[in-house]
Amino acid sequence: MTETRWSQTGEIRPSGEREFVTSLVLDPLAPVVEVGAGGCACLTLVLAGQGLRILAIDRDADAVAYAQRVLAGARFPGMVTLVQADAAALPLQSASIRTVVAYDALHHVEDLRGAVAEIARVLHPRGRLIVSDWDEASNGFLGRLTQALRAHFHKVVVIPRDVRQVYLCEHPRRVAWRAGPWLHRK
Repeated sequence: MTETRWSQTGEIRPSGEREFVTSLVLDPLAPVVEVGAGGCACLTLVLAGQGLRILAIDRDADAVAYAQRVLAGARFPGMVTLVQADAAALPLQSASIRTVVAYDALHHVEDLRGAVAEIARVLHPRGRLIVSDWDEASNGFLGRLTQALRAHFHKVVVIPRDVRQVYLCEHPRRVAWRAGPWLHRK
């Protein structure tokens, strides 16, 4: 059974949405995976600015190339690795990541359930997925997202934030897992 809990909006008052998401990272010493980094690499910049090592993933080659140019001028040498990959096929070992972040990204994926299943696969058993998203054109996305998250995580906490919601997902469901290096190099 999945535990779903709604948090009160006034519990945490960060200076901004990206900073709020950054504050939820489990282990600041472990690499953080950002799924759907986008061309602006906006959250990547905030995460790296907090001293976190980031593996930023996006399926779009143009977005990855643009993000490389954005990050080149940001002075975070060695802090960010950019990879072109689909959220439903992450180039990571099972159970190897402590924190995955998807900021305004999952409403863009073609296979939402596949992406959430893949994220659950790469998360450590005590890892955390942080999703911050919104219901684009009120098309029911957040309902579908909640169902996908509940299908793959034992614990889902929803934090309402103005027009968006932040989901803290922990304890991924899996039959078996094997720890290994955090990034497959091909």
